[in-house]
Order: sequence, then structure tokens, then C-alpha cells
Amino acid sequence: MYYGLFCMFLVLCFGNIYLRWLYKRHYSKHVKNNSNGQPDETVQIEISNDQIRMIDKVSDSSVRISEITLVNEIKDYYFLKLSTGPHLIIPKIVPALNNEVNEMIKNHNIQHAVQLDWKWR
Repeated sequence: MYYGLFCMFLVLCFGNIYLRWLYKRHYSKHVKNNSNGQPDETVQIEISNDQIRMIDKVSDSSVRISEITLVNEIKDYYFLKLSTGPHLIIPKIVPALNNEVNEMIKNHNIQHAVQLDWKWR
């Protein structure tokens, strides 16, 4: 009986910490394993009045700005949520592109969530 109460106490007190560590370890391994063979390649991003165009050495794709439902902004990235579900992730390393993204948000009245102090726990 005391053993069961002790185990329940441990799970209640330290369960979240263990699960956080487990998830972080799992996803870090997943990213490391799945991006091993992919070289770092540059992608050219162009934002026009009605679409975002992405060009790399293999493909050319575009997304209509009207399909963007939400923009989550953290310290280093913009996460553009598309109406179909996936996100388009844009790094904040180019100041001109940051200005274009901010103008796009204002001009098209896209919902914008700013969480500059967000970090992975």
C-alpha cells in the first residue's frame, strides 16, 4: 500500500518533468534522423500582393495570402498557418523580409500572435 502511494506521489510530482524531457528527446532525435541526408539549401521567398512564392533549385511553389489564417511570431521565426492545416515557417534573418511579412499582416488583416519570449521547455 505504501509503495503504491509513494509511486503515485512520484508520478504526480515529477511526471510532467519526465514527459517534457521524453518529448524533447524524441523530437530532437526525429529531426536529427530525418534531416541527416538533406543539405542546407537556400530558398528564395517573394511576397507579392496576393501570394507568397518560394523558389529553390528543384521546385517553384506559391501560396495565396488569402489562405493564411494566423501568423505566430516568436523571437527567431514566423509561423504562417494555412487554412488547410500545415504551417509555413519563415526565419527572421533577413530584415527586408521581416518588413514584408509585417506589411502583409497589416494589409490583409491577418490574425497575428506575438510571443517573443517563447522558448522550448
